Parts: sequence; structure tokens; C-alpha cells
Amino acid sequence: MKGVILDNRTTCRGPNYSPNLKPIFKELNGFHKKLNWLITNYECFSPDEDNEKYVELLKGDGKPIWVTGEELDEIIMTDEELYWIWGVLSAFKKDVSKEDVLKYEEPWADGYTGFWQNPISIQHPSAEVEIVPWDSSLVLLISKEEEIINEFRKHYPLAKDLEKYNVETFN
Repeated sequence: MKGVILDNRTTCRGPNYSPNLKPIFKELNGFHKKLNWLITNYECFSPDEDNEKYVELLKGDGKPIWVTGEELDEIIMTDEELYWIWGVLSAFKKDVSKEDVLKYEEPWADGYTGFWQNPISIQHPSAEVEIVPWDSSLVLLISKEEEIINEFRKHYPLAKDLEKYNVETFN
């Protein structure tokens, strides 16, 4: 299990950071399209609040949203101004059903202390990847596949290894 943290408090002047997830997903070569996604504990903002594609996200009623990778791609790539304040985007292999996923506690971001403890882990036991926009200031990426983390770090060299960050910050 590997993880990285991108902190916009130190990288916001860089060309690659935004609380909009589009640049992040663009740089990861479409890996998200091959998976299904559960979006939980989210809070988003867009000036286009009437956009039908985002009404579930923008209502912020807290209900989990289950989307295919293709649907997530449409959400993420279409709106340049869809900003993520909080959220957990958990990725699952296509053969994992929504019903099986919803048998477990929903992943959450705001107040979850597990991000800041080593060894790092993904909250949902069946998830492959977890992307967490955290308070508009951080993006956490945790993955079972080191290749995804390595690809992310190629495009975001200021992203830090999450376990090292935890040791430096909390010990």
C-alpha cells in the first residue's frame, strides 16, 4: 500500500494543483475508467449549480454515489469549475458490486484520523484506490498499486510520500 499527499498550502502556485480534480485524473492516463467508484462524504461547489450532471454532488445531501469510471470521467472532465472541498472517491474493480460495497461503513474524509497514522491503508476493504480531496487544501491518493502512485508523482513532484509525511508531521 502506497500513498501520497499533495498540499496546496505549499504547492498552490504550481501549475498542477487545483481543488478541481480534472488535472489529477488527466495525468493518471485514464486508469479511473477501468474501475467503478463510490463517492462519499463529499462537498463540492460549482458556479453552474443547475448542471444536471452534478446535481447529486452539489446537493450535498451526503448520500453515497455509485458511478462507473466512464461516468466519473464525464463528471470530472466536463466542468472546469467543479471544486472539491471534501470527499472520498473509492475505486473498485468492475466485478465488485455496489451491493457488496455498501455492506461496509462508508469511507469519510472530514475528521477521519486514519490518514495520519502509519501504516497507511484504504478505508474500504474492497477498494483498490482512494482519492481524498481534504478541506480544499490537500489531495490524498492511496493505492494498492504502486504504479498509480509513481505516475502521480511524475506529474506532481511536490507530492510527498504519505507515510514519510506522517512521521515528519506527527512524531
